[in-house]
Amino acid sequence: NSFLMNVTVLGDLCWAVAYIIIIVQCFRQKTYGLPLLAIAMNITWEIQYSLIAPPRCDDGSIDPVKQAMFLAWALLDLVIVYQLYRYGREEQHVEQIRRHFPFVVTGTIVVAALGHLSFTSVDPERALPVSGMIINFIMSILFVGMAYNRPSLRGLSWSGAWLRITGNFLIFFANIFLMQEDPQQLRAFFMFLFGGTAL
Repeated sequence: NSFLMNVTVLGDLCWAVAYIIIIVQCFRQKTYGLPLLAIAMNITWEIQYSLIAPPRCDDGSIDPVKQAMFLAWALLDLVIVYQLYRYGREEQHVEQIRRHFPFVVTGTIVVAALGHLSFTSVDPERALPVSGMIINFIMSILFVGMAYNRPSLRGLSWSGAWLRITGNFLIFFANIFLMQEDPQQLRAFFMFLFGGTAL
């Protein structure tokens, strides 16, 4: 359904603009704007599904629009990864994490990459959307904790948050119809992830 796929691309664009806003604000405030685990899961997911196992059309060919979007996200996330390494140590409240911060970040990225590779082997056809929604769910929970850890909201962007919410709504709305062919149990899990992310 080209209309619904275009709705998901519009949602993806909302996310890309949110990333740009977050990046600009974080350079100004010398911090990073996404939870550490979410950054690691995002960058490895984008590399996995733009370069290693790119999204496919119904005829089996690579979907150039989705692949380009994932590559654009990866480029933006590389800047966010840089901000995490550059400014992240000062934001840490746990002394052991602060002391070994580069190793913690690198280790988290490696574990996230291995997780994506192993998940793809479980169900290659559905790994992309399922893992993407799981990351979104986890990120949404982590943002709540991040807001409480930064009472000044330094590095957190209201406009970025609203664009994330708008992008999520568009993607979730389209997927309600796009996933009609999926098994009922998987649709129920998607609904849980949609609802949990929104909450």
